Amino acid sequence: MNVTPSTIGFNRFKQEHLNHSGFSLKMQFALLLTVAALTSTTAFSEEASSTATVPAAPSSVVKSPATTNPEGEDADHVITNRKMRAESGSKSRFSLASSLEYAAGSLNKPFASERPNIRGATATTDVARLSGNVGMKYSLNATEALRLGLGFRWITPFGDKPSWYTGSTFDADNPVFNYQKMFRWLGGVQTVLQVGPTLYTASNLKDNGFLANWNLALNNAYEIGKSGLSVGALTQGGWSQFNRDDANGRDLRGIQSDYYVGAYPFLEYVINDTLNVRTISGLFVYEHLRNESGALTFMKNKVYQSIGVGVSVTRDIFLYPNIQLIPADIQANNTNLALSANINVL
Repeated sequence: MNVTPSTIGFNRFKQEHLNHSGFSLKMQFALLLTVAALTSTTAFSEEASSTATVPAAPSSVVKSPATTNPEGEDADHVITNRKMRAESGSKSRFSLASSLEYAAGSLNKPFASERPNIRGATATTDVARLSGNVGMKYSLNATEALRLGLGFRWITPFGDKPSWYTGSTFDADNPVFNYQKMFRWLGGVQTVLQVGPTLYTASNLKDNGFLANWNLALNNAYEIGKSGLSVGALTQGGWSQFNRDDANGRDLRGIQSDYYVGAYPFLEYVINDTLNVRTISGLFVYEHLRNESGALTFMKNKVYQSIGVGVSVTRDIFLYPNIQLIPADIQANNTNLALSANINVL
């Protein structure tokens, strides 16, 4: 969600968009077992990344210059997946790291100001926008780094703001700090771990009481032999803090998620050194709303699917034009367009 909640800007907060589906303690334990099984199964044939990602076939692995990191394992020997490499940043000790996204309107209205909240999630901004995060990366060694970034967004760059949107048109917002670790486990699963806080400063989020978030994400990818086919999953969880419960007599707790867990399986196939096709699904995404009395009663986000083409411009620049849809309700007015990019300098 960067998904963050995806990796990774956000919110029209309309309660009618939220599709509550509380479930019992027994179902919660089943959910936790499912997520754990999904993560461990990655060793045999699975996935990684939410924003997610996957490993490229050996024949198409980018040959990059020797690492300029402190002495240690070459990062490109640990992570061969092109998208995960770009998301994890340059191999230099000091570098600039940026992630950008243009979230357009729906398929039938790509330049519209409003963007459907197809997942029914909290902490979203339901308008077209150009957003991202730009910051510094400091490599502690070849596989570990500290990252400090500042978010930004430009609301409705190709049109007027909707009348209901009262936030700022331009924001430099939501500073992020995290620790990053790259490693392999279980005989070949490529993993990028990121953990750290985000401080919410976006105007519309502050108006709805959002203060800060702590997120832990594991992006896993496993390549099946030398087929060019990879499977993976982004798994993440976190909790948020708030500084108000109501605004102008309106109870905000029904649109505030204080903790969450998510698993986003994906599939990727490498076509050549530059192109791959990939799809990722928000299959298991659960949020606990603050107005829920049961600690293990969650709201389940709608299952969504992203399908797109990955373009590896260089080792440190990766583009991903994609569409996002609801498999159970495929309609042009319920299918969103987006273009994301990871760009690293130095």
